[in-house]
Amino acid sequence: MEQTLVWRWYMYDWGNSAYGAIIITFVFSVYFTTALFDNPHEGSAVWSYIMAFAGLAVAILAQLAGVLADQGRNLRYWIRLTTFLCVLTTAGLVCISPESSSYILALGIICIVMSHIFSELGMVAYNAYLPYISSLERRGAISSIGWGLGYVGGIISLALVLILFIGLKGYDPIISLPKDNDWPIRATAIFVALWYLLFSIPLMFGLKPENQLSDTNDDKKNRHHSQICLKAIWAELQGKAKFILKHNHLLKLIVASMFYRDGLATLFAVGGTFAAAAFDLDFTALLIFAVAMNFSAGLGALIFAKLDHIWGSYIIIIVCLVGLILSGCIILFIYDQTTFIALSCVLGLFIGPLQASSRTYVSYLAQHVPENISDNGDIHPHNSQAGIFGFYAFSGKAVAFTGPLLYAMATDVFDNARAGLVCILVLWIIGLFIMLMIRNK
Repeated sequence: MEQTLVWRWYMYDWGNSAYGAIIITFVFSVYFTTALFDNPHEGSAVWSYIMAFAGLAVAILAQLAGVLADQGRNLRYWIRLTTFLCVLTTAGLVCISPESSSYILALGIICIVMSHIFSELGMVAYNAYLPYISSLERRGAISSIGWGLGYVGGIISLALVLILFIGLKGYDPIISLPKDNDWPIRATAIFVALWYLLFSIPLMFGLKPENQLSDTNDDKKNRHHSQICLKAIWAELQGKAKFILKHNHLLKLIVASMFYRDGLATLFAVGGTFAAAAFDLDFTALLIFAVAMNFSAGLGALIFAKLDHIWGSYIIIIVCLVGLILSGCIILFIYDQTTFIALSCVLGLFIGPLQASSRTYVSYLAQHVPENISDNGDIHPHNSQAGIFGFYAFSGKAVAFTGPLLYAMATDVFDNARAGLVCILVLWIIGLFIMLMIRNK
């Protein structure tokens, strides 16, 4: 039974990864910045501002979503709501074209913002399900495998987009769409919406309510349904803040992750535009590069899944940050396309494990605290996973606008996308420095 639940959980990440890979990083973002604007720097700036605004909204809403999920104990309903809304707004991106009126373009930008918000809020509830479907001993491996399979889903979705809509050099796409108004690229939005919906169904409709799942934390007696009201939400927010501030290791991890996850988020937001600008990759080469990098990221997550169990999540985080920084520094000084793709694949090996081990380490630190923190004893780390992950999402998004903004400013000032990459490296270095201040036990 547990393995069936785990695979349903895996499939959600498989579906969600297509949204990140195709819409945010490699395809639609490059289309938006190059096809809709005469000046690619202007397009990159507009895209960065859109991502910054969406990140700020997630910073505000993610914690609220986590608290509401905790209060109502209805994680599956939050997943259903956010997924359906993400699917609808993603499909709405098909309306964006170079011939769009200002009204349609504004509607399309709203769809970009809303789809990104709903995707992130869905992942808050998704992450909070991890303790319900796995034992503490298996949590690191399951988290890493989930990330790895998510990247496999991203690879397959990217490959299908290349084969179905874009085509390879010398080979026409299977689905022949009119090239006027960029229909082959715009159709990818519909593809992503259907992909996301299809692979989310097992989790959305296959899981029982949390109180009917295996109680891996042995604290079922502490679970109860609470009346959702503003007073209860505010009290819960205060409780989570006190909990994190009270425990030094968890606080340092969240602060460190604010920087290194902001660097990752910036890489995801501008990775495709960086490759196109710095190395002049066309759409076909860009999609091949995307498949290769996602393959390396998925491979890294699967390889490190075993090492997470042996070394622990803390060591994996340190190793991955060092790997990212070294790989990124070398990329700064190369100009050959083939070498760039090869080094990007090396860099990708550390992306998946860093994300997976960070999620596992948050859960580990939240559960390895013996005492309650509220006066009445209601707030306990074992029964507030959604709220803690809400804070984790909040920390990642609270400064999410800074990375894209710094990237855009550096690129504009120096008229070189490599200057923007320096900003990403600085964020990773700061995150590594703070992580090294944690005494791993």
